[in-house]
Amino acid sequence: MKKLKDLLKESNIWDRKFGEKLPTLADVQKKHNEKKLTEAKIDSKTWKKMKYDIADQIDDLVKIGEDYGVFMNAKYTSKTLKKIQKLWKSL
Repeated sequence: MKKLKDLLKESNIWDRKFGEKLPTLADVQKKHNEKKLTEAKIDSKTWKKMKYDIADQIDDLVKIGEDYGVFMNAKYTSKTLKKIQKLWKSL
């Protein structure tokens, strides 16, 4: 559980210049809306390359998944990685 003082340190409310007013809810919403991400257009050739690269990386992780020297909870990690691998192949 986070403490209030930690939450206050994380917020950017205190990062302001002398004499500036505290931000209002409208100010925060406006700033958030400006930061909205737009979807990138990826062609099918690029997507296929990315898909196979990620699949290869997942396969490598599955190979080392049961190694206690790499993962603290190797059995759970291996099981989870195999689920991810199965889901990824279904894409």
